[in-house]
Amino acid sequence: MNWKGPQAEPGGYRTYPEWTLRITVFALILGVLTTVASVYSGLKLAQVVPASAVAVMLGLLFKLRRGSILEVNMGQILTSTISVSAAGVIFTIPALYIMFTQEQLGNMPQITIVNLLLASVLGAVMGATVIVPLRRRFIEIDVLPFPVGTANALLVRVLGIPVRSIITMLVGVVIAALVEWAKHTIVGTGASAHSLLPEELALGDWLGLPVYTGTALSVSLLTIAIGFIGGKEGLPFLIGGIVAWLILGPIIANGILSPDTIAQFNPDFKPGDNYAEAVAAILLPKALRPLGVGMFFGAAIVGTLIALPVLRGIVRTMRTARATGSEVPIRTVGLIMLAGMVLLFFVAAGAIPWWRAVLVVLIGTTYMVVANMVVTECGARTGISPVSGLSFLGAILTYFLSGGNVVVAVFLGAAICSGITQGGDMMYDLKTSHLIGGNARKAQIGQLLVAALGPVVAVFTVIMLAKGVGFGAASAACAAAKTCKVLADCTPELMMLKAQCLPAPQATALAGILGGLSGQSGLPIPMYAGGALLGALLTLLPIGGVGVLFGVAFYLPLSTTLVYGIGSLLSMLVKRVKGEGWIRTYGIPAAAGCILGESLVGVYYALQTASGIFGN
Repeated sequence: MNWKGPQAEPGGYRTYPEWTLRITVFALILGVLTTVASVYSGLKLAQVVPASAVAVMLGLLFKLRRGSILEVNMGQILTSTISVSAAGVIFTIPALYIMFTQEQLGNMPQITIVNLLLASVLGAVMGATVIVPLRRRFIEIDVLPFPVGTANALLVRVLGIPVRSIITMLVGVVIAALVEWAKHTIVGTGASAHSLLPEELALGDWLGLPVYTGTALSVSLLTIAIGFIGGKEGLPFLIGGIVAWLILGPIIANGILSPDTIAQFNPDFKPGDNYAEAVAAILLPKALRPLGVGMFFGAAIVGTLIALPVLRGIVRTMRTARATGSEVPIRTVGLIMLAGMVLLFFVAAGAIPWWRAVLVVLIGTTYMVVANMVVTECGARTGISPVSGLSFLGAILTYFLSGGNVVVAVFLGAAICSGITQGGDMMYDLKTSHLIGGNARKAQIGQLLVAALGPVVAVFTVIMLAKGVGFGAASAACAAAKTCKVLADCTPELMMLKAQCLPAPQATALAGILGGLSGQSGLPIPMYAGGALLGALLTLLPIGGVGVLFGVAFYLPLSTTLVYGIGSLLSMLVKRVKGEGWIRTYGIPAAAGCILGESLVGVYYALQTASGIFGN
């Protein structure tokens, strides 16, 4: 395989390597690694690895060896196509492991690895397919800006030898991996045993703050790196954490609750017990997290309503969509969509009546197509798209269409989520390819061929992590995090287990909603309603994604939020002092390396806990 692409020169056209065997192998390996890292970082912090940037930086090595920017671009297209579907998987499938025990799941015949893989893979492939006939309208006729795709094109075209950037990224990988290793390594014996590095720094103890404020600093280069990449756009996340823990928390502790009333919410509290610790035990699970879930929901609804005007442009796009010689044939697109719908029907029909399965597939696929195009046009115009909100609503839609079947809701929700994330990312890549003179048809074929790999890797990673440490507040690892609220209560073993806590914010939010709707768990309606109203109002602000960011900040501990904020503030400071060029050359590569290094080591230790994976 060595497909060439044309590049204009003063004397005519010259062919340059575009889709080669070496760039394909490179993208497959890097795509798998970034998918695993994205699953881990997404479950831990609701953020995924910037695979395109990593692929471009490493791919530029091929440019040095008689390659071309077309070859580099194909590498980043294939890499991002593989890894982007991780978001669709982690938003949905972990909800099953949060709502049910491993034993309960084992007694549900419809929950099989085959069904999990089919739902996720079909969604990703169908999401990539539906974008094909829309490329010409979005990119060549309307000439939408696509900030993300344009930025990637500029990155691909970077001049000079990028060895500095590559070395910086690899250094980041090594340092972050060593830090994560040190947190999991216990030295000493008995009472003197301790980990080489603590999971958190007890900032609240040093400042004399009450324990219910949760004021600590997570020792995590991954969190700092994600905040650094987010820059000033991540400040709402920091502000949300401060509002939740340092403003609302004290108000609840000193104005709403009291030592006389705390027992109503914390049955373990007895006269003479430490009141601050009793508040700390219930503040997150019974107040802040339900508010955060409500914010997700409110932000999703309002974000979708705001995006509705995009439908007018979508209708115009569909009317003018047509196949050209540079596109995958429209007949191929139709056959892939039809085959996907038939297979999804068999997945759903195993758990619900056939007529409901037909309803779920037809309406669910229609929703995925429309949501896919809404996400694409929103991202094309602003660089910000309501992926999480539309995915969240898609899973709830399938719940009602399936007659209240939670399993089908999660399975088909995974298909919808994977389709939405895949389709939006594909159009960004096609924009990049268009700007540098790449062949759209080759890019489309490449994406369709590798779109299935990412969901497969993501699903198996989720399954292994579920067996190893679990997800959400009820898991052993996150239970250890609750026990270690006070540093004196933390043994080295608990600290090491705490480091493996995977809160899975989006999946936990989905599990909470589905559990409440199905009567499996009590639904804290007042907290959800209050959070939904707040999330809706925040989404109306002229700040992209602020409602969702506040929701995540309310859901996660302050130790994570503060460190993320440090990364955002550091990015703003470096940009002011050193400039945007320094951030592109050194800052982003170092941050990407830190995310990759900590994620891969974290996944290793999480899987090591699972019986039969690496041994104990």
